[in-house]
Amino acid sequence: MKLQWQEAHPNNYRQGRGDTKVDRVVIHIAEGHLHGTASWFQNPKAKVSAHFTVGADGTVIQSVSEKNTAFHAGPVPPGQPDMNARSIGIEHEGFQNPAKPWVPTDAQLDATAQLVAGICQRHGIPVGRTHLIGHNEVFPGRAARAHCPGAGWPWDRFIALVMQHMLVRPAPSQPQPPAAVPAPQPDAGKRTVRLMDASTNLPIGTGSLVNDKVYLTPETLKQLREG
Repeated sequence: MKLQWQEAHPNNYRQGRGDTKVDRVVIHIAEGHLHGTASWFQNPKAKVSAHFTVGADGTVIQSVSEKNTAFHAGPVPPGQPDMNARSIGIEHEGFQNPAKPWVPTDAQLDATAQLVAGICQRHGIPVGRTHLIGHNEVFPGRAARAHCPGAGWPWDRFIALVMQHMLVRPAPSQPQPPAAVPAPQPDAGKRTVRLMDASTNLPIGTGSLVNDKVYLTPETLKQLREG
């Protein structure tokens, strides 16, 4: 997934989300091209934006930080929850055709699934149709959004891809226990030897042979001095 940053004009989004928790991802069709859509969000007269726009080739342009409220879900009817404040909006390069519903490209769908997998993990959003929705499902009675994203959006395949990307994302690194300090090992070159009197062939004490040197025990050394 190729991610670019092209910030929307401040007129077109709201700083922060108040006390609202993000628990939805809203899928849109842009009715436009990738860069044209992102540029429109930079127009101070637009009064609209989305957090991300996904191109047909899989390129993703981010226009609004996830911590801020993009204006993508439309005006809020009285008494309804503010979907803009509780959601991440994702536009898609494409044009709707009433005779043949728009279908995202494979690259576009995979990039969106990868993007949404990260969003769900960051915000603790369950992966399913309750929380991953189309713009047409925000306020179903709004006829102007009836085909956004339209019947061509493959919801089952999309959700399966999101779950697949969540499974393959690297797990956070875990602190490793300190390496065990090996126990001291006896000197492989050290061994006990008996000291012999050459004239009698009798033992006169013991010592430690280390490499090519013999170290006498205190008892043996004392005995030799006294003898």
